[in-house]
Amino acid sequence: MTLSKPVNGERRGRIWQIEITTLDVHGEPFLAIAVDRYSRLAVASAAFEAPGDIQAMLEKACADSGCPDEVWIDHGFKFSSAAIEEWGTQHSVAIVWTSLSREHGD
Repeated sequence: MTLSKPVNGERRGRIWQIEITTLDVHGEPFLAIAVDRYSRLAVASAAFEAPGDIQAMLEKACADSGCPDEVWIDHGFKFSSAAIEEWGTQHSVAIVWTSLSREHGD
């Protein structure tokens, strides 16, 4: 599924949006944060190097808060892969590749 305009969840915990940025830290060059679209609260964060660390971050967040219905990830995400789609399938979570960006006010 692909979205082209901002949408907020109808309730807390329904949609998480993952934002990823580059760090200048040796061994952990990326920082990811998962934000609940409805409440705007951070539900998870991780500094990582390997793509599998995103799945580990989501596993922990689901264990702590329960899994959302959807996880949104920007199309520009360097580690977009079948592994994330597989994680979503295993947890009955829709993975939504978005074109949302800061220019949309998010």
